[in-house]
Amino acid sequence: MQTKKPAPKPKPKAPLAVVHSVPANQQVTRVRAFCGGKTILAAGFHGEVLRWDIHDSQLHPKPATPGHQGWCTAIEAVSDASAVSVDSWGNAILWNVAADQTTKAKEFKQLHNGWVVAVAAHPNGKMLATAARTREVTVRTLTDDKPLQQWKLEHIPMSVQFSPTEQTLWVGDDFGKLHEYSLINGKLLRTLDASVLYLKHRLQDVGGVRTIVFSHDQKSVLVSGTQPKTGGFVQGMPTLVQFDLSTGKEIWQFQLPKDSLGYFHDLFVVRDTIFLAYSGQPGNGGVCIVKSGQKDPLFDFRLPNCHSICRIENENRLVAASTNANSSGNGRPKGDEYPENHSPISLLEWMIPEVG
Repeated sequence: MQTKKPAPKPKPKAPLAVVHSVPANQQVTRVRAFCGGKTILAAGFHGEVLRWDIHDSQLHPKPATPGHQGWCTAIEAVSDASAVSVDSWGNAILWNVAADQTTKAKEFKQLHNGWVVAVAAHPNGKMLATAARTREVTVRTLTDDKPLQQWKLEHIPMSVQFSPTEQTLWVGDDFGKLHEYSLINGKLLRTLDASVLYLKHRLQDVGGVRTIVFSHDQKSVLVSGTQPKTGGFVQGMPTLVQFDLSTGKEIWQFQLPKDSLGYFHDLFVVRDTIFLAYSGQPGNGGVCIVKSGQKDPLFDFRLPNCHSICRIENENRLVAASTNANSSGNGRPKGDEYPENHSPISLLEWMIPEVG
């Protein structure tokens, strides 16, 4: 009598894995989720806002929406059904994001006389903050072309974010400084030192505060970038710094150990866990998951030159924008042509009990 062989045990699911991936026809700088996590918008190098709808655990590309004259450098949510994007020509566009299409709601011409590097929407959905390489930061309503507040910084701003109190604006600059300004009277209230994210290398200012995000309990602020080792073809260790909002003191610092891994370019928070996108030398990059206050990550998922991530609302899924394999990022022509890079857009799922 033959004994029945036991059924093979199912393979354990990876802590973070790609569910589905599609190529964009260009490189993108930011991805953000809308419509309850069913729609993804991205800022594209072709001056377009790209779109994918998610159903049946797959990303379905929709027609891109043109409108920007230069590179679309950033996109952020104003609400679940509204977005704002900015470009390298100093312009901004408000978008209505419906279940079936993305349409232009309002265009702001020449907000800045130069490259807009960052944008943020106030929690009340009625104000925008923008930062430009002209060293200017402005705050305005969604209906007014004239700024409510305007600041000229000593150094180039790289990131902006409204505070949880809704009364102040935080600005990160390229020298690793984090400034808090009053929205009521425009005064500079304080400056926090994240200069681990900065290096003066020969004639170059390298690094800077690339992102500003608040903790889940809104008691601390997290800023990210790199601890630079060299300029030029930048080498540095992706670095995250956390400050207590009540005291302004640094309470935690987290780094990846290799200087080929570059910058933490984007992040989001799930309770006490931080998800970070990083990109370094060509081919190096990924999504790192770490518990606040810990030295070692829970998981480090490699994804070539990952520049942006966003969470799918109320799910254990995220979307990431990375860079195609064998990219042209090393500056070397390939044959007679120099092919343009593009960004694979990936839907990932995490199965990590510590995160939930």
